[in-house]
Amino acid sequence: MSNRRTVIIFASALIIFAFGSSIRNAIFNNYLVDIFDFTAQQRGWLEVPRELPGLLVTLSIGIFFFMKEVNLLGVSCLSAAIGMFGMGLSGNSAPSMVWWLFVWSMGTHIQLVLIERVSLDIGLAKGTGHSLGRMNGLRSIGMITGSLFVMLYPFLFEFRYDRLFFIGGATMLIGGAAYFTLKDSARLRTRKRQMFALKRRYNRYYLLAALFGVRKQIFITFAPWFLVKVLELRPEHIARILMISASLGIIVKPWLGKLIDRLGERKILIADGLIIATFCLAYTIFPMLVSGLPLIIICSACFIMDDLLFSLRTARTTWLVKIAEKPEDVTGAMSASVSIDHLLSMTISLIAGYAWITFGFEVVFLFCTLVAIAMSIVSAGIRVPAASQS
Repeated sequence: MSNRRTVIIFASALIIFAFGSSIRNAIFNNYLVDIFDFTAQQRGWLEVPRELPGLLVTLSIGIFFFMKEVNLLGVSCLSAAIGMFGMGLSGNSAPSMVWWLFVWSMGTHIQLVLIERVSLDIGLAKGTGHSLGRMNGLRSIGMITGSLFVMLYPFLFEFRYDRLFFIGGATMLIGGAAYFTLKDSARLRTRKRQMFALKRRYNRYYLLAALFGVRKQIFITFAPWFLVKVLELRPEHIARILMISASLGIIVKPWLGKLIDRLGERKILIADGLIIATFCLAYTIFPMLVSGLPLIIICSACFIMDDLLFSLRTARTTWLVKIAEKPEDVTGAMSASVSIDHLLSMTISLIAGYAWITFGFEVVFLFCTLVAIAMSIVSAGIRVPAASQS
């Protein structure tokens, strides 16, 4: 398979799968409120089955040791698609919804570990940071079209969550099928995979993964919950916010990737933590100062900028590639870090849900501020071998 064709198919798969993911992201929190009348505490509890696949991802990848990474990537998309179809068929049955959410989450978490590694093999651009930045930019194209679809859907059709889950699942299925066509590409390496790589040299990487897990959980769970429950935004409004973020991401995410290559992982991750801390404080302070449309605009802007900064997590990956003792350590360390990340995610979601109900949303975002500052402090200790800096 030619290099050009490999890149085109891989890019198409990224975009198509992201389209389906965007539909799910835009409707899920409103789905929980409208169909199941979830509270913040129940939303926190739901993160246990949703994040459990992240804890099990090391074992899951190890079970499929005989498969090429790109083929396993296709299988993970299939799992995510089945989960979407299942949620569409769940009706108002919460146990059924939780099970199919687990299936969807298993697929997305396996993909989370593998997609960056496969992207580096494909080589979308020169430089590891730029290549991963371009990968995130391609995802943004799918996020834009998916968000636009959800925005327009109520004007074109009767709004039904089940139909949107079916459409999202179908596109994920198509995206996953595309990965299987890449199995014979010369650009994809065949490497041994370790189930995990727990070594002292990667301790700081694991600590950053743990802190990122807490930061990530508060953002992906309680920031959208803030928009839905506190600001009372509807799915089409959430979709509009996601579309704006994805539109900016086409330009911003590749640029951030280049910035990682230019400035180095240490400076980028320090800045990332400090900026995140600022946004978390904004969620706490601005509701006390303004209300109505100005508050919606400010908090939506914070959400968008925070979402864009998520792409900087690739700096941890590029740093890991530089310090890895051997190539197979990379996937092993990444899968271990995802498990660590999600162990913290499951725990913090329960605590944060209880804190939201008991003390108010402000406490949740204040805690995230402290975590973000800790991320900067730990990142300050990053060192890159001299041979890897050129």
